[in-house]
Amino acid sequence: MKPAKWNTPLIAVCAALFGASVASYQATGEWTSSPEAVLPHVGYIAIVAAAFALIGGAASAILNRSVR
Repeated sequence: MKPAKWNTPLIAVCAALFGASVASYQATGEWTSSPEAVLPHVGYIAIVAAAFALIGGAASAILNRSVR
């Protein structure tokens, strides 16, 4: 089965959302916290989300390339 063109971006976005939620929990200690508690940590959360997206997207691209 040939992988679709949108698999890699979709996996990267999902990885970024997962990374953001994990970083938010790590920064605040709660899974659901108020925006006031998250706001001071936005930079950290963005960096972790970008790292998760980069790793997830790269892994997906490499695996998609090996499937072909």
